[in-house]
Amino acid sequence: MAILMVCLCSFVHSTSVNFKQSLGNYVNLPESVYAYKLISSRTITGATIYTLNVTSLTWLPESEVGSAHTWFHYLEITIPNELNKNNHESFFFITNGNTNADVPGATDSSASPIYVPSFTYNLAVTTKSITAIVYIVPNQPITYASDSTHTSRTEDAIIGFGWNRFMSNTSDPSNLLYVTQLPQVKGSKMAMDAVVAFVKKQVNHNVETFFVSGASKRGWTTLLLAAVDSRVSAIAPMVIPVFGTRDFILRTYNNLCAWPLAFHDYVSAGVIDYLFNDVFDSLTDIVDPANYVRLQTIPKYQILSMGDEFFAPDLNALSYSKIKGEKYVRFLPNTGHYMLNTDVLAVLGTFYTSRLNNQILPKYSFSHEYVNAGVVIYVSVSNGIKPSSVKVWYATNPTAHDFRTTTIGSNVWQNQTLIETKSLEWQVLINNPTSGWTAAMVELTFDSTIGGVSLTPLKFTTNTYVTPDTTPCTVSATNLPTHNLV
Repeated sequence: MAILMVCLCSFVHSTSVNFKQSLGNYVNLPESVYAYKLISSRTITGATIYTLNVTSLTWLPESEVGSAHTWFHYLEITIPNELNKNNHESFFFITNGNTNADVPGATDSSASPIYVPSFTYNLAVTTKSITAIVYIVPNQPITYASDSTHTSRTEDAIIGFGWNRFMSNTSDPSNLLYVTQLPQVKGSKMAMDAVVAFVKKQVNHNVETFFVSGASKRGWTTLLLAAVDSRVSAIAPMVIPVFGTRDFILRTYNNLCAWPLAFHDYVSAGVIDYLFNDVFDSLTDIVDPANYVRLQTIPKYQILSMGDEFFAPDLNALSYSKIKGEKYVRFLPNTGHYMLNTDVLAVLGTFYTSRLNNQILPKYSFSHEYVNAGVVIYVSVSNGIKPSSVKVWYATNPTAHDFRTTTIGSNVWQNQTLIETKSLEWQVLINNPTSGWTAAMVELTFDSTIGGVSLTPLKFTTNTYVTPDTTPCTVSATNLPTHNLV
């Protein structure tokens, strides 16, 4: 413990902090409390699932956050009976949960809005690889002693409070740890350490790299974990288009002339009041994935929702040029932030399986052009792999720049099959509506067969574009956003 305290003090009380290095510095600090223990094991057809309790880190003082001073996670590791020991990659999913909840088991679906556990169990069997799920990222609920409301906080309420605390005085080094992405990333990293150690001990197999995925705030954790941990070989962040953090937040307001209800915790915490202040730059130095060069070196499969209650469908296009290296996008039509009633996990499984088997993935690109009549979307495939179908998906809101499922519904996106304009090239003009705005994207579906076995087809899309290319509001340092929510 003494070693940890010396290191932590050095991290927290530096007189000159380069915030772009804060995440890596924190994640790489040793943790003397790190430990794991096996709680239980159970068998399914073709595999054994081991449930571990992992103590990952110490965080803010116990006097401030009580038991949340020491973080722990449940970790499920699935080891298939027919493990391919020539493969050293593991699928690793980061999810949420509650420190007061039961230990996860075969019938527990409380920790994920889409039922990830059974997916990861089955994925281990079909791919003959190690899979794992880490729960309770972040540790929650949390009540801060310094919070005058003494609110029991979870999810965005934790992050909103922490961001505000950090930006209220960035010169106070002790405030840095309130940026909750720091312990979320570190807790996930320590869970990966536990996967490596346990699998080696249990079956004498070396896990060397990780394909990491997670949704929403865990998607953000996925991005930042990949930014600072060289073992992460590929990622699939879900419903989290946060490259260019300030830009997406401003565009969110400009689209609605208010904040979406899903932003309530950030508005009430006062985070938005700092948008045009230098301290917001300090925050984004830490949390904006665009700052991290390592993300350029690994494949990235962004999975996004057309009807997301948090993130408008046009946000990813704002930052796409900042996402370097191998990248893929998939927008899901007719669903919201929770991606319910979709094939999102099945397609993700095909993407992971294709990587494990060294399959050549389609190489596609897209662009767009605004013209007087609307927006033209161009798509092409450059390595000869022809999609089985190409469709344009589109929807119109005649009264608002708003495509949330809570506003326009979840079954409003229509599709139309596109015909090649040239070999392996497609384009479509999305006309301006007579009133309001129209959003559209193009989806490419690719049949996938590995070892004679047909898998769920791969699906990639363009970004989503909205026409006309206007917003009803424009905020700035001299025209500040309100606190209104819609």
